[in-house]
Amino acid sequence: MNRSSIVSKAAINAADKLGLNDEELAHALGHTPAQFLNTKSVTGAIPKSAESTDRALLLIRVFRLLDTLSVGSAETMRQWMQNENLALGCKPRNLVVTEDGLTRVFDYLDGRLKTQVH
Repeated sequence: MNRSSIVSKAAINAADKLGLNDEELAHALGHTPAQFLNTKSVTGAIPKSAESTDRALLLIRVFRLLDTLSVGSAETMRQWMQNENLALGCKPRNLVVTEDGLTRVFDYLDGRLKTQVH
């Protein structure tokens, strides 16, 4: 198994645990849903590009931070993604589908984790 397929499987798994559907994952990775679904159905992986790999890695990091903050509760993670967040100004699920939004969610969770640790 090569690095690309590992990242792909991890991103698909993270999206599933965060409650994101294929269309949302496609947008989060910078693809159209049709392009994403075609590649996923043929190869079982996400479309390969440097940008989508970087965004997939960021999504995985979002999942790992949220997993830590929620003490591994899949239900808590899904609820957090679905509920309005006053600090972010909307539902995190609506943000992660954009490049800037994915980064904002990561920065927010990273900051939350750092304030818990210190």
